[in-house]
Amino acid sequence: CQEELNETLRTELPETGAQQDILRAEADRVREYAKNNVEQAREQQRKFEELRAQKQQRLQEQEQTAQTLLEELTKLVAQAESKADAANAATAPLNDGQEKGDIEMLK
Repeated sequence: CQEELNETLRTELPETGAQQDILRAEADRVREYAKNNVEQAREQQRKFEELRAQKQQRLQEQEQTAQTLLEELTKLVAQAESKADAANAATAPLNDGQEKGDIEMLK
């Protein structure tokens, strides 16, 4: 596109006579404006991609943390259940007679 503009300015600008300097200045101004817009768009795209990558990284870290915590919680629950079962088994001989008495009292 820039080559086409340069070719057009090279071939057509000399035919503009007295307005040649004004038209060249305007063409240079517009070219610079377009160049700046393209650079801004690229910079915005780069920043967007950078933010998207950071967000994805945070999401992966949060998912990993959640998975780790879930595994830890599962282990702790299993340990608690095991200890509760052991406590029930240890106190079972003490409760044998009392359970029957409690049932009789409820009647």
